[in-house]
Amino acid sequence: MEWNSKQPIYLQLKEMIATRILEGAIAEETMIPSIRHMSMEYQINPLTVSKAYQELVDEDIIVKQRGLGMKVLAGAQQKLLDRERQYVIEVEWPQLQKKLKRLSINLKELFDE
Repeated sequence: MEWNSKQPIYLQLKEMIATRILEGAIAEETMIPSIRHMSMEYQINPLTVSKAYQELVDEDIIVKQRGLGMKVLAGAQQKLLDRERQYVIEVEWPQLQKKLKRLSINLKELFDE
């Protein structure tokens, strides 16, 4: 994976994991790779992986299981889906509406083409 210099790596890693959970590539109730494994696989500092994992723990997407590692929580996929929908509705859709208006494009035009 290539990292984008415009965003901290831990956030990119966090979003990559969240996307995999959302898309079903990482199933709920399954273990995710260890911090050490992820740091070796992506050639990043273990503290970077730890920070990404901690944010997912704080958001109730994954849970730490002492001595076992990290596990995706039941309901994580729905939580991520709800979060993504909320973001599209509250942030992306208003921006798109403004852009469409600025370019004099109406929705009927878009769907008729």
